Amino acid sequence: VVPGVGSWLEEHPQWRNMVGVRQLVSLPRWGLVGLLCVVTLPGTAAVYKTFFDNLKVPSNHLFTYYIGQGLHDGLVWLDEKAETSEIILCSEPVGQFVPRLTECKVMAGHIMLTTQYEDKLSQVNRFYRNAGDDAFKKELLRRYKIRYVVFSEFEDRLGAMDPNGHDWIEPVYTKGNTTIYEVDGAVLE
Repeated sequence: VVPGVGSWLEEHPQWRNMVGVRQLVSLPRWGLVGLLCVVTLPGTAAVYKTFFDNLKVPSNHLFTYYIGQGLHDGLVWLDEKAETSEIILCSEPVGQFVPRLTECKVMAGHIMLTTQYEDKLSQVNRFYRNAGDDAFKKELLRRYKIRYVVFSEFEDRLGAMDPNGHDWIEPVYTKGNTTIYEVDGAVLE
């Protein structure tokens, strides 16, 4: 009998005569372990298979597991240059890495750790998806006092924004396909 269960059954006689309960608890300990494995292993194997299949094909990633060296180095640069309380504007996948590699916050990061996540994510997407819309972009930067804007392959995938077409942000760091822009102080006032 599984340790402790036999004495519990003695104290609760209403459960003692239930069909199956006594048979289940009198299985040898390894029998219970085997039963647990038979029940849980197929689901666990399926989850790991999906995970490793996604790692093989980068374009299929539901989640971003890796970032390029240019983006990594850019975030390290931000860690050295930006204040710890600053909010960084970047796409949601990059927002998963900014708090890990810097002391900064992001506009829309993890779904469970960002208040009003859906609203903020739609604002971030609108920022990167539109070529123009300067009034919205400046207001967003001013409202959240965002001094740095990240533009990497992840932001480029979102849409039509060409950061070089805006005179109110200036490139301050570039490596590979990652550029970090600093927002003109006049926009933030």
